[in-house]
Formats: sequence, structure tokens, C-alpha cells
Amino acid sequence: MQYADVMQLRPEAQDSASLAGAILRAERARVESLNRVKDLAGQRSAALLTSDDAELQAMEQQAADAQRAADRIAALIEAMRAEMEVASEREKKEQALHLLEGSNRVATAFLTWWREEYPKHAEAIRAGLLLEQQAHSARAVAQAALESTGLNRKSLIYTSAEITGSGSLWSLHMGAAFQLPSLDGTVWPRASKHFEPYWFVTDLRRMDIR
Repeated sequence: MQYADVMQLRPEAQDSASLAGAILRAERARVESLNRVKDLAGQRSAALLTSDDAELQAMEQQAADAQRAADRIAALIEAMRAEMEVASEREKKEQALHLLEGSNRVATAFLTWWREEYPKHAEAIRAGLLLEQQAHSARAVAQAALESTGLNRKSLIYTSAEITGSGSLWSLHMGAAFQLPSLDGTVWPRASKHFEPYWFVTDLRRMDIR
């Protein structure tokens, strides 16, 4: 193989898959060149007493050419392995960036819903919990009135949380763990400080992966 033939083993594309395939092809070509060197060495040994100098020199030149090609291919393989490592790291970062951008799109959609739609539902929940508070107060008054008559009645005071087995009056659990956050500037529907959801959007400009 001449220099140009060896260089043809390098792929045009510099992605890791193309480089991996090129390395396999180069390794096969190197084995062929080394086998050629071995065959020519055997032919030269057999021809030492039967061939003239010109014929031996031709064999030696062919063997030298094949060895040079094998050496060049070995150097090319080493270079392509280094390039493949760089390409693999680049592709991992690109894949991570792709996944991050996808997660940002979903997070942005959720934040849009959170800011534009959730308050509408939270207002309805607030009204319901206020009604529950009023019912609780009314039941307490009725309970006291019944007790003042001497009637023995089971407690009439129940909250929705007690009915659903989900905790105290102002801690309304949805499902196994989720709690409704409060609206900005209120303690409804949960008696805690207002907070934004943690599904923040990552600023890609601050990430050193491009």
C-alpha cells in the first residue's frame, strides 16, 4: 500500500462510529501487510541460492514497502483511536445537552401551566377549604348546643382531611405525598410560605458543554 492508500483508511466523518469502523478496517489492512512481509521473507530465504541480486532486491523492496505500510497503518490506528476518544466525549456532551434541552421544554411547559392555570384551580380549592372552615365552625357551635342539652352524641366535627385520613385541616394531601402549594401572598390552600416549583429551567449559556 502506498501513502495515499493508507490515508484512504481515514474516514471523512469524524464521529465515533465512523472512526470505530475505520479502525477495524485499518487493523485488517495492517494484518494483511504484515502477512505480506512474512511471505516475502520466506520467498527471499528460499531464493537466496536460486535468484540473482535483482530478483532478491525486488523481493526486499516489496517487503520494505509492505512493512512501511504496516507501520503507517499502526500510526494511523493510534491517531484514530485518540480521535475516537475525543469524538465519544463530544457525543456524550451533545447527548446530555439534547436531553437537557428536552427536559427544559417540558419544564417550561409545566411552569407555564403553573403560572397561568394553577391559580385558577387554586381559587376553587381555596373556596372549598374556606367552606370547610365555615362548616367546621358551624359544627362546633352545633356540638356545643347539643352538649348543653345533655344529649349524648358522637362528635359532629370532621374535616375533609380527617375523612380522607390525610392529616390536619390545612394540610391537604393529594395522593401519597403531593401537597398543594399555596398561592403567592396567601396561606391557601396550604398553611405555608408560597414557593415556586423546583422544575426550574437550566440556563444553557452557563454550561460549558457546547
